[in-house]
Amino acid sequence: MSILSSTEKVHEKIISIGTSHPRLCAQTDTLPADLGKCEPFINAMIKESSALMEVPPLTRIMDGRRLLSVSREALRRISILAIAWMRTRNPDILKRAEEEMLAVCSFTDWNTSHYLDTAEMSLGVALGYDWLYNALSPEVREKIAEGLWKLGLETAVEEAFWQKNRNNWGQVCNAGAIAAALALAERHPETASFIVTRAFKDISIPMETYAPDGFYPEGPMYWEYGTSFNIVFLMLIESVFGTMGNLEKKPGFVESALYMQHITAPSGKFFNFADSRISGGLSSSILWFADNFGTEDGGLLKITWNALKKTPELFLKDRLAPLILVFGLKDSIPSKADPGAPSLDIHGRGQSELVVMRSAWDDQEAWYVGIKSGTPSASHGHMDGGSFILEAGGVRWAEEAGSETYGLLEQKGFDLWNGAQDGPRWDVFRYGNLSHNILVINGERQLVSKSASVSLAELNVQNPHATVDLSALYARDIKRKFKFKGRNSLTIADSIGDLKHGDSIRWQMLTSASVAVGGSVLTLTQDGRAMKITTTENIQWKVTEAADMYREWDTPQENMRVVSFELSVSDCEKLEFETVFELVG
Repeated sequence: MSILSSTEKVHEKIISIGTSHPRLCAQTDTLPADLGKCEPFINAMIKESSALMEVPPLTRIMDGRRLLSVSREALRRISILAIAWMRTRNPDILKRAEEEMLAVCSFTDWNTSHYLDTAEMSLGVALGYDWLYNALSPEVREKIAEGLWKLGLETAVEEAFWQKNRNNWGQVCNAGAIAAALALAERHPETASFIVTRAFKDISIPMETYAPDGFYPEGPMYWEYGTSFNIVFLMLIESVFGTMGNLEKKPGFVESALYMQHITAPSGKFFNFADSRISGGLSSSILWFADNFGTEDGGLLKITWNALKKTPELFLKDRLAPLILVFGLKDSIPSKADPGAPSLDIHGRGQSELVVMRSAWDDQEAWYVGIKSGTPSASHGHMDGGSFILEAGGVRWAEEAGSETYGLLEQKGFDLWNGAQDGPRWDVFRYGNLSHNILVINGERQLVSKSASVSLAELNVQNPHATVDLSALYARDIKRKFKFKGRNSLTIADSIGDLKHGDSIRWQMLTSASVAVGGSVLTLTQDGRAMKITTTENIQWKVTEAADMYREWDTPQENMRVVSFELSVSDCEKLEFETVFELVG
């Protein structure tokens, strides 16, 4: 049993620490003269600290019901300033870090009603307080400690939903709470012991969602959010207790770094299912996984390592990069044996089940097919069972609309998080059944409480294919098979049963390409490339601009349209047809 499972043993360890600082990932407040691969990033942070001298401290400005943007910027600023001081010993940098911490500690609160805000602020102040502890005057140290206690740690004691939440909230909030607890351990040893023991137990709950294959159910954007704070949690407990408590061995956790390789398309864009942006980005988290555990590389790791060396300023936007890169990377150079490229295809099981197939790893014009199964009721889920994205020739032909702007909807009084079957969440264009690349039967929604599943998949062969059983989502016999013939064309075979006279079936796909209709043939063009779409049915294509489908609460997306065709059922109980995608030229 881990020491972290026992409040008594945790308390003994905390008492033994005494008043020594720093203790949060850093063991001294002086950085080594050469941090190897992180050295360019250190220099970028020193330069950024000079820029922060010209910026006033943060103020408590709410964005709707959130203080989150302020908390995130505080975490970023404090971390950069503290590390810059640890290298330079510049008193002006120390003073600027003090100003930032004193400013946020003078807030009336850190917005506990949206506890992510409190957690991120707690982490930022805890790191600054701990790393700069020996340089702070007793008066300043006391003010910051009292602010971190009253606005952060003390608010984490009372029972709250986030403590046992299965999504990113559980990871972020427990990381913030444990950071505050460990920073203030000698001042509040009983509270710190309680928080550490509880958080160690509770963070196992969201970590269960990585199982069995590492496919994070909330999409790639929330993988980065939840996982990066999970990494911080592990780094914090390891630095103080000498162990991660075997949390790193949770099924799927380490494997999730490979998930991010597969979920990144040849274009560098995400397979942006659920609430996720489409644009990929540099991730300090995947470097941590690669450095600590070794990760197969389809090219993303190489790109990220090179960026750390050549364009480190790009990591300055990542508020956790200072902590993870400076104190979380163990080797001066990537030292794990090269395990080679991952397999071309993968089937990721879990609440948001996926299949991803591609023609190559090292070709930006490679074919890439991302297939979505699972349930709309997943955290940040969409009504997208059976949906897909498609890239080929350097173009994304079949799109996902991605995430909405939460704050704008909430300020309009929209009940965004009501995901009941008739809930308003599904009236949002990006979330409901109108924008996804799915089948719509009689205009009805998919069943929110049900789940699709991958019933058959033959992958990593010359002609891979996967079948998604959608029957539960539609309460009728529906299967959709994706055939990736020769890895240079895609055929979608739809089989729809339990039909009756008068039923209507709509096949639809979201695209940003220009569209030309020629009878039953649809031709998409974009960036000098063309994609031909044909179907075995005698159909008439319809092109609808997304702008004409938006309602007053939808945030517009430029240059998006839905291509579709409809079939009416007359006297058959089952309908089968295929839709074929082929590059032209």
